[in-house]
Amino acid sequence: MSAVFLAYKLGADHVEMIKDVDGVYSDDPNKNQKAQRYEVLDFDEMYKLALNGASVLHPDAVCLAKEKGVEIRIVYYQTGKTGTVIK
Repeated sequence: MSAVFLAYKLGADHVEMIKDVDGVYSDDPNKNQKAQRYEVLDFDEMYKLALNGASVLHPDAVCLAKEKGVEIRIVYYQTGKTGTVIK
């Protein structure tokens, strides 16, 4: 949540969350090989996923990003590439 708040205060239009996964998935890709990565999610979809156990983002961070209009980009730490964009 702090990163979203700082991005907003600094006037950034997005924040990059560096993660050990290459995006947000429909299910845990370590447990379900058929899990599919989302390219784009809206804030409400991501909020629901976070409430239901998706540990990529905290629900409060998603709410703040929506309120302040700060796009969230999930970036995979090994490649530096954006996997999922939440807007």
